[in-house]
Amino acid sequence: MAERLGRVGPAVPLPADTPGWASWSDFDYMAIQRRREHPSHDVIARALKRIIEDTASTAPVIRDVGVLSTVTIEKLVDAEVDTSGYVGVDLSGPIIRAAKERHPEARWLQADLTRLPLRDQSVDVVLVRHVLEHLLDLNAAISEIARVTRCAAIICFFLP
Repeated sequence: MAERLGRVGPAVPLPADTPGWASWSDFDYMAIQRRREHPSHDVIARALKRIIEDTASTAPVIRDVGVLSTVTIEKLVDAEVDTSGYVGVDLSGPIIRAAKERHPEARWLQADLTRLPLRDQSVDVVLVRHVLEHLLDLNAAISEIARVTRCAAIICFFLP
């Protein structure tokens, strides 16, 4: 796999069978302002608030898979969602490094959605946006989401 350069630095070397997303390092490639204005953020924040209210969770365990530009955590904070249990997850090491720089107050994890390093039913809510439509093994990803989730998964598909 060829190494790509992006705005946050060179991609980490990965095995040949690793999906291309793992080496992507340009978090602005999707026009970050367009992402901030996307109406799905409001929908997700409202749904997440309802889930939290229904479960009476004081500090919900949230895993946001496919963080890319960190817009989701920014929108959750703006919507006054408790993000103390938030962890952003992405396959790309450069994206995780950039997320840590942009939001050092949050927690970040480099991991593959099809093999999450999480215990069974250890997450209240899994957020997955702009991710599943890019995976080769959709069944593995859905199985993994179901395995780690104890309350709800919020999944958004966006196709060009």
